[in-house]
Amino acid sequence: MLKRFKIPLIATAVTFTLTVIFSVIMITAIENSSRSDRERDLRIEKAGVAAAYFFLFTTTPFWLITSFKIGAERRRKSK
Repeated sequence: MLKRFKIPLIATAVTFTLTVIFSVIMITAIENSSRSDRERDLRIEKAGVAAAYFFLFTTTPFWLITSFKIGAERRRKSK
């Protein structure tokens, strides 16, 4: 059973690592900018939302494809 989830788990781990790295880079760059505190807070919030969407849209296809394959196998076995 774990063999089926190998690719989605690897994709999730890689994407999570990249998301964290890019988030830290973005937040550091925004914090070091010469903007007002309010602008910095808004930009950091938008960067966090962008990172979350990146993670979501990158990992979702791997999990959906795997779940479709498992569902198709189970339907074939039950017939």
